[in-house]
Amino acid sequence: MKKITKILISFVLCICTVFTLTACGTNLSKTTADTTDVISNGGVSVYHDGWVYFINGTKEVSDVNVKGVVVNGGIYRVKADENGNILYETQKDENGEVVKDSDGNEVKQFKEMQPVINKLVGFKYGSLNIYGDFLYYTTPCTDKNKAGEMLTGKTEFRRYDLVSGIDQLLYKTTASDDELTYGFVLQDEKLYLEIFEKNSATLTSLLMGDKVTTAFTKTDVKSVLLSENKGTTADGYVYFTLSYDKDDVLKRGVKVYKTFPDGNGEVKMSEGKAVTLLTVKAGRLVYAYDSAVYSIAVTDGEDTLKFTSDNVVCTKNYENIIFLEDNGKLSVLVCENNVLRLLSWGNGELTWNNIYEFDADDKIAFLGIDGDFVVYTNSNKVYKSRFKNITNENKDEMLPIQLSITEIVEADELLAPEIVNGYLYAFSKNSITSKTYLFRISLTSPENVTAAEFIGKVE
Repeated sequence: MKKITKILISFVLCICTVFTLTACGTNLSKTTADTTDVISNGGVSVYHDGWVYFINGTKEVSDVNVKGVVVNGGIYRVKADENGNILYETQKDENGEVVKDSDGNEVKQFKEMQPVINKLVGFKYGSLNIYGDFLYYTTPCTDKNKAGEMLTGKTEFRRYDLVSGIDQLLYKTTASDDELTYGFVLQDEKLYLEIFEKNSATLTSLLMGDKVTTAFTKTDVKSVLLSENKGTTADGYVYFTLSYDKDDVLKRGVKVYKTFPDGNGEVKMSEGKAVTLLTVKAGRLVYAYDSAVYSIAVTDGEDTLKFTSDNVVCTKNYENIIFLEDNGKLSVLVCENNVLRLLSWGNGELTWNNIYEFDADDKIAFLGIDGDFVVYTNSNKVYKSRFKNITNENKDEMLPIQLSITEIVEADELLAPEIVNGYLYAFSKNSITSKTYLFRISLTSPENVTAAEFIGKVE
């Protein structure tokens, strides 16, 4: 009997060791919404407490992508300064001599780099967020069905305790190969994770805590909008649309709502119009209707969508567009008919400045804004052009300035490039392994155009 008891105790201890988080865990850090000392949540890299955490690269989903196996596409971190700039040191050979490349330049290496998560994270829905002591990330599900096939079409939302090293499953999507919209929203110093599963037409709001609880669930949802502000809405709302009901008086368009992430304060903002929600920018909700783009000041308590000339942002819903904050007002940067234009609406009139006209066969895609410059790709190579504060002295910067000879991988099925601390972080193929890894390109105008800088570890 004593022997059996010892075996049972040993078994329980083993279970507690493996499942410390859920069964016996008291070692988790306290969940907070704190973003002190965090730079650039919601993209391929994020700075926190002297480290830059980044997604190393991408790889096709396969059976090797399971916990405990080092895979291309995991999360690493490198030592950085207080501004998030990666630290390097001079590389020396076995004789203590400084190593130089074929051009005579010193070869530098990361001062310190460490693996954090050995899972597939570099995929379409991958992103990194840090709140408090937790690193939040996503990865394809590695569960198997009865036939032994991995259910990689589903997505797992997880978090990693940066203090204890405990990894926790937060949520698993219902259907395979669903189209997702997700992000984090703050309310009353609490952190919520919003997940919209399009094919399932379901919006789920999860309250992050020692235990993850469901704040609310909405069904029959057509679309969801969270802020561009790296997953944190400017005004604390979640916006979503529903189809009209069969008993509605207005049997057309969609119904637009906003709600707090705890499910309270729900307001119907519009119905009967085919509205498309676009973004939250400069404290304004931006939406398209009948080809034009409008906005309302949600931070001033506007609860009803308006479609008047006073609310016009631009008179066309452009495919290649960036929304800008211009002295508290919205303006847009567009590429129309291969012409780069800055548009603004005021006093009932639309004004525009033509910045640059590209060649007819150029393929332009916006990446983001860096100060007075727009950063974009032309046939996958990265350029920038000045579009603000143009003077006679700097007007040449309106012309395309090539930043690198490296072609970056377009965002289809991969994470989109992002701008952080004067660098563009983007994916490209390693010339040696032909696998896709993370690179970065300085946004400072170069004297000589060179290749992008490799960030990460070849696995």
